[in-house]
Amino acid sequence: PYSVSTTTMLAVPAVLSGIGPYQAKSIFYSQPMIWDYAKMLDYHTFFLSSHSMDWYRFDRFYSNEKLDTLWNKETSNKAFYNDMGINDYHTVKELNHHLALEHDKPFFGVIQMNGTHYPYKIPEKYKKWGGAFLDEYDNSIYYQDAIIGQFLDQLKRSNLLENTVVVFTSDHGESVKDHNNIGHVDSYYLETISVPL
Repeated sequence: PYSVSTTTMLAVPAVLSGIGPYQAKSIFYSQPMIWDYAKMLDYHTFFLSSHSMDWYRFDRFYSNEKLDTLWNKETSNKAFYNDMGINDYHTVKELNHHLALEHDKPFFGVIQMNGTHYPYKIPEKYKKWGGAFLDEYDNSIYYQDAIIGQFLDQLKRSNLLENTVVVFTSDHGESVKDHNNIGHVDSYYLETISVPL
């Protein structure tokens, strides 16, 4: 799949609503988010984000959402880490706490991570490769993989893994000095619009 934008402020809402930033504002702000469909089925819903909701006024964008839980950088009271949020460790810790609670109905959640954003800061013990700029990005993916593993382990421990569907995707790609670019906002080459799913 390909992203509709190389910036989080446009791509994440598009992932959550199916509406692209090139469509009319009236359509964009009136469409249901993906968790609204889960709400219609009486699911417990949550959105946990490592990102700052103050950034590009995401706090306003999500302010009318009828989620059971909305948690982010501001509500976490954790320090900034990497580009615009907190260490994903805290977000997955919150997710694991959330999953450990007894729920009387199925759940639908969205988890937004921050770890693979420049400057790719990670704990020392996850620095597996070194010497090249690309190694810093690869190390951040290695760290994020370990963090996601903690979440999958919690699903197993809670006996939820067999009845849970996990979809892993991204809002955009990343340029690691490809075409003389670092990051993603100012680059529209394949490496920044192609995303994993």
